[in-house]
Amino acid sequence: MTNTNSGTIISVNVSSNGGVPKYPQKEVFIDRHGIAGDYHSGEINKHKKSGPSEPNSRPISIVSLEVLNEINTTLGINLKPGDLAENITTNHLGNLGELEEGDTIKIGEDVILQVTGQNKPCAVLNVYHDSVSKSLVNKRGITATVINTGTIKPDDTCYVIKGNS
Repeated sequence: MTNTNSGTIISVNVSSNGGVPKYPQKEVFIDRHGIAGDYHSGEINKHKKSGPSEPNSRPISIVSLEVLNEINTTLGINLKPGDLAENITTNHLGNLGELEEGDTIKIGEDVILQVTGQNKPCAVLNVYHDSVSKSLVNKRGITATVINTGTIKPDDTCYVIKGNS
């Protein structure tokens, strides 16, 4: 197991209704379908609007504080953790845009999440500024599924494991 990048959890965020923002919590429990009580948690992908349902490959989203800070500086706004509808806000993991499907993130003692892809910015985010979604192309962070369950909270250590090492 190779630790390529280590960081800290800044915020863990939940919204039972979807949309923006998600609200910071003291801690959250991650079960096998995502964060308990969050809109995006569950077996079925709630973003699929038509056709047959499909398994949920994106129950958890992760954004870096570095991206929030960059967007705030670039656009002159004040996005806070949870404002991009992310469940987990990290610090010091660098550009999450470099992570690929199959990479994993270990959080605290127990939780392991597997990256399923990059999270594409959506127009809903433009509620903060009409250029937010455009500014987040290749920077919105990642989506992930749950490999190992547990409770996480701000100040937990997290690190990236590239590939299947």
